[in-house]
Amino acid sequence: MSRVETAELAAIFGVQRKTILIWLKEGMPVISRGVAGSRAHLFDTEETLRWKINREMIRVTGDGDHVDKDEAQRRKTLAEAQRQEILLAKERGEVVELAEMQKELTDQMIELRASMRRIPERCVLQLVGESDETAIKKVILTEVDEALVRSIGD
Repeated sequence: MSRVETAELAAIFGVQRKTILIWLKEGMPVISRGVAGSRAHLFDTEETLRWKINREMIRVTGDGDHVDKDEAQRRKTLAEAQRQEILLAKERGEVVELAEMQKELTDQMIELRASMRRIPERCVLQLVGESDETAIKKVILTEVDEALVRSIGD
């Protein structure tokens, strides 16, 4: 099973994001629904492909049960080709496992938090007796920039 977000699914199927949203309204399966502005929808590519194939069969035959042998073979071949394209995209690194991405981001956020919390320790000696607001801001901003570079710039 390969889990992807809306934009990735749109790229895999060669459609626009709004098409994916239309498919959602038409009953396409979704692992989890995103909340506007904070999180994207999450899809299982294999379930989505099965849904699309079944939907197309119903569109063509009226109920999905009455397909001649040649049409069934054509659809099977198409489905297998689409599955192989998804697997190839994964091999090329064009599709990233969600769990890997979450772990990487979590590690970076932990490092960033620790680095940001050490800023007062690094600034205190430089700021003792300093009363110039511009100089204080410069020291703090320098430390913030260095913390960001150490945490996410590597």
